[in-house]
Amino acid sequence: MYISSRSLINVVGLILSVLFVLILVTAGIILALQPSDPAAAPPEAFTPNPQQMQMPIATETPFRTDFVPVLTPVGVSGHTLGDPITILRAGPGLDSAVLTDVPPNTPLYIIGQWEGYDWYRVQWSDSPSGYAWIYAKLVMVDGDPSQIPLITP
Repeated sequence: MYISSRSLINVVGLILSVLFVLILVTAGIILALQPSDPAAAPPEAFTPNPQQMQMPIATETPFRTDFVPVLTPVGVSGHTLGDPITILRAGPGLDSAVLTDVPPNTPLYIIGQWEGYDWYRVQWSDSPSGYAWIYAKLVMVDGDPSQIPLITP
């Protein structure tokens, strides 16, 4: 029987591969069966004592009482045009209560426009609500009128 050198090389390679795998498996088994190092043992389970098991006690969170937030409304500057006076009202419309009257060129801060109507809401600290209403045709808007928020009274 004739065996070619190439076939012989393949058979020898196969035998060497099988021997290599057997050596690796044997080394793994030997390492697995060796006694473990006591210093490398896993730690014991932690059991807390009664002092460690105490729950936190709820305490009142301190609250700053000296802080007062200041809200600055979004709006546009303007001034009155009325001659001799311009009336500021508690609401939009001629039937709303009169808060005060102001002379021409009184500076105003316009914080809203009643959507679809010619009335502006202006910041007015002397009013109980902090604002007043003025007929829009009696006001010169000094800034960009498109920046005045549209509101509903």
